[in-house]
Amino acid sequence: GTYAPTDGPRVVALVKAAGLTRGYADYWESHPLTWLSGDTVHVYPVVVRGCTATQNVCPYLYSGAAWYRAVPGSTFLILRRSWFCVSVSPTGVLGPPEQTIVVNSDTTILVYNYDIASRFASLVMDACHQ
Repeated sequence: GTYAPTDGPRVVALVKAAGLTRGYADYWESHPLTWLSGDTVHVYPVVVRGCTATQNVCPYLYSGAAWYRAVPGSTFLILRRSWFCVSVSPTGVLGPPEQTIVVNSDTTILVYNYDIASRFASLVMDACHQ
Protein backbone atom coordinates (compact mmCIF):
# COMPACT_ATOMS: atom_id res chain seq x y z
CA GLY A 1 0.00 0.00 0.00
CA THR A 2 0.89 3.63 -0.31
CA TYR A 3 0.94 6.23 2.41
CA ALA A 4 -0.31 9.01 0.18
CA PRO A 5 -1.82 11.90 2.13
CA THR A 6 -5.62 12.08 1.97
CA ASP A 7 -5.39 15.37 0.06
CA GLY A 8 -2.85 13.85 -2.36
CA PRO A 9 -5.12 13.85 -5.43
CA ARG A 10 -6.00 17.52 -4.80
CA VAL A 11 -2.32 18.43 -4.33
CA VAL A 12 -1.41 16.70 -7.60
CA ALA A 13 -4.31 18.40 -9.42
CA LEU A 14 -3.28 21.85 -8.17
CA VAL A 15 0.38 21.29 -9.06
CA LYS A 16 -0.59 20.12 -12.56
CA ALA A 17 -2.99 23.05 -13.00
CA ALA A 18 -0.11 25.40 -12.19
CA GLY A 19 1.91 23.75 -14.97
CA LEU A 20 4.49 22.31 -12.58
CA THR A 21 6.25 18.96 -13.02
CA ARG A 22 9.09 19.09 -10.46
CA GLY A 23 9.03 19.75 -6.74
CA TYR A 24 9.94 18.74 -3.23
CA ALA A 25 8.11 17.48 -0.17
CA ASP A 26 8.53 15.43 2.98
CA TYR A 27 9.94 11.95 2.39
CA TRP A 28 6.73 10.16 3.35
CA GLU A 29 4.66 11.91 0.70
CA SER A 30 7.18 12.61 -2.04
CA HIS A 31 7.09 9.19 -3.70
CA PRO A 32 3.34 8.61 -3.17
CA LEU A 33 2.58 11.97 -4.83
CA THR A 34 4.82 11.07 -7.78
CA TRP A 35 2.95 7.75 -8.03
CA LEU A 36 -0.47 9.44 -7.75
CA SER A 37 0.46 11.75 -10.65
CA GLY A 38 1.10 8.77 -12.90
CA ASP A 39 4.77 9.78 -12.92
CA THR A 40 3.94 13.09 -14.64
CA VAL A 41 4.96 15.15 -11.60
CA HIS A 42 8.23 14.28 -9.87
CA VAL A 43 8.26 15.05 -6.16
CA TYR A 44 11.61 14.55 -4.43
CA PRO A 45 12.11 14.15 -0.67
CA VAL A 46 13.54 16.94 1.46
CA VAL A 47 14.02 17.64 5.13
CA VAL A 48 13.25 21.04 6.65
CA ARG A 49 15.27 21.96 9.72
CA GLY A 50 14.46 24.85 12.02
CA CYS A 51 11.42 27.01 12.65
CA THR A 52 12.35 30.42 11.26
CA ALA A 53 12.61 32.07 7.86
CA THR A 54 16.24 30.90 7.75
CA GLN A 55 15.36 27.24 8.27
CA ASN A 56 17.37 24.86 6.13
CA VAL A 57 15.87 22.86 3.30
CA CYS A 58 17.99 19.79 2.70
CA PRO A 59 18.10 16.78 0.40
CA TYR A 60 16.86 13.62 2.07
CA LEU A 61 19.95 11.81 3.32
CA TYR A 62 19.56 8.51 1.47
CA SER A 63 18.46 9.84 -1.92
CA GLY A 64 20.23 9.91 -5.25
CA ALA A 65 22.27 13.06 -5.92
CA ALA A 66 20.77 13.30 -9.42
CA TRP A 67 17.40 14.21 -7.90
CA TYR A 68 18.85 17.45 -6.56
CA ARG A 69 20.73 18.66 -9.64
CA ALA A 70 19.01 21.92 -10.47
CA VAL A 71 17.38 22.13 -13.89
CA PRO A 72 15.85 25.18 -15.58
CA GLY A 73 12.22 25.85 -14.75
CA SER A 74 9.84 26.43 -11.89
CA THR A 75 9.59 24.12 -8.88
CA PHE A 76 7.42 23.78 -5.80
CA LEU A 77 7.82 22.96 -2.12
CA ILE A 78 4.98 21.33 -0.18
CA LEU A 79 4.82 22.30 3.47
CA ARG A 80 2.55 20.65 6.02
CA ARG A 81 2.00 22.10 9.46
CA SER A 82 1.48 18.61 10.88
CA TRP A 83 4.89 17.37 9.71
CA PHE A 84 7.15 20.41 9.74
CA CYS A 85 7.56 23.14 12.30
CA VAL A 86 6.27 25.58 9.72
CA SER A 87 5.21 28.94 11.05
CA VAL A 88 6.83 30.82 8.17
CA SER A 89 8.08 30.02 4.68
CA PRO A 90 11.83 29.37 4.35
CA THR A 91 12.30 32.72 2.59
CA GLY A 92 15.71 33.31 4.16
CA VAL A 93 17.10 30.41 2.15
CA LEU A 94 14.82 30.22 -0.88
CA GLY A 95 13.63 33.79 -1.33
CA PRO A 96 9.95 34.70 -1.54
CA PRO A 97 7.76 32.27 -3.48
CA GLU A 98 6.34 33.39 -6.81
CA GLN A 99 2.98 31.97 -5.78
CA THR A 100 1.48 30.41 -2.66
CA ILE A 101 -1.25 27.81 -3.13
CA VAL A 102 -3.20 27.05 0.03
CA VAL A 103 -4.59 23.52 -0.26
CA ASN A 104 -6.18 23.41 3.19
CA SER A 105 -5.40 24.42 6.78
CA ASP A 106 -2.53 21.91 6.91
CA THR A 107 -1.03 22.06 3.44
CA THR A 108 0.59 24.86 1.47
CA ILE A 109 2.35 24.65 -1.90
CA LEU A 110 5.06 27.27 -2.43
CA VAL A 111 5.87 27.90 -6.11
CA TYR A 112 9.26 29.29 -7.18
CA ASN A 113 10.30 30.49 -10.63
CA TYR A 114 13.59 28.56 -10.40
CA ASP A 115 14.73 25.13 -9.21
CA ILE A 116 15.06 25.50 -5.45
CA ALA A 117 17.50 22.55 -5.44
CA SER A 118 20.10 25.13 -6.50
CA ARG A 119 19.88 26.47 -2.95
CA PHE A 120 20.21 23.05 -1.31
CA ALA A 121 23.77 22.37 -2.40
CA SER A 122 25.24 25.39 -0.63
CA LEU A 123 23.94 24.23 2.72
CA VAL A 124 26.42 22.80 5.19
CA MET A 125 25.66 19.11 5.74
CA ASP A 126 25.82 19.55 9.51
CA ALA A 127 22.96 22.05 9.29
CA CYS A 128 20.87 19.45 7.50
CA HIS A 129 21.40 16.14 9.23
CA GLN A 130 21.69 16.61 12.95
